[in-house]
Amino acid sequence: MSARYQAVLFDLLTALLDSWSVWERAAPSPERGRAWRAEYLRRTYACGVYQPYESLVAEAAEAVGLDAEYANRLQAAWTMLEPWADAVPTLCSLRATHRLGIATNCSERLGRMAADRLGVPFDVVVTAERAQWYKPDPRQYRLAP
Repeated sequence: MSARYQAVLFDLLTALLDSWSVWERAAPSPERGRAWRAEYLRRTYACGVYQPYESLVAEAAEAVGLDAEYANRLQAAWTMLEPWADAVPTLCSLRATHRLGIATNCSERLGRMAADRLGVPFDVVVTAERAQWYKPDPRQYRLAP
């Protein structure tokens, strides 16, 4: 690959990791997990300015008829996040010629934990908590030099 770009910035919880499966397993059923995740996404895209990730996840659970305790189940399941099949080989290949970064709509703690699941060093991990804004607001991307 030519070095036309100096760095590549990835979304973490959809592009590199199969986070949907973790939400589905944390919920009473895969369908309820997808509904919960969709509600969480609706809330993050609507709020812009950072509100604690863990709170949004709990509020989304309650909005779809789940107990807020499911948010704790999701956090406990974070260690089960798995990379998509081609994610790690692709990252390793790119790492040889490019700086790598992540922009993710979660908390610092959970963002770092998720990035570590890839086993590939990143030059920068920018979370919504660190930026104090949720994507797609450009302020998060601007923190990734």
